[in-house]
Amino acid sequence: MNKRIQMYTVEYECPIYGVVYYQNVSACDFEEARWHIHSVQPDAIIRAVSLLPADITEGYMDKPHPLS
Repeated sequence: MNKRIQMYTVEYECPIYGVVYYQNVSACDFEEARWHIHSVQPDAIIRAVSLLPADITEGYMDKPHPLS
């Protein structure tokens, strides 16, 4: 299966300080986008994951996923 990279915005909260962060990540699905954040911030509370529109992510959508 040939997976495609898409750009996601992940909204997450730091439970210690209560600060909300937003980060754009490249992933092939919502779960992988969540994993990118949890791999760096294991205690982060994921509040939302949004797929960025294609016109913003031009150039990223055509690349095959590096693990496929």
